[in-house]
Amino acid sequence: MLSIGMAALLLSAPPSGSRALSDRVKDLLPSPSEEKWAQVSWRTDLLDAQAEAARSAKLIFMWLMDGDPLGAT
Repeated sequence: MLSIGMAALLLSAPPSGSRALSDRVKDLLPSPSEEKWAQVSWRTDLLDAQAEAARSAKLIFMWLMDGDPLGAT
């Protein structure tokens, strides 16, 4: 009975080709407008960031957290 259900499932599945897979991958990847955060010139040294902010008369955005970066604390 299980094998009949599996056969029906496989026969009803959409064809899987390289074109279909590439379309699915493209749908999952971020678009260029979603990757604008990567264009920000992030700094990891606070003193360097302060000096650069003073030179360019800009503010500093700080992202701070405590714990595991994956949230597994």
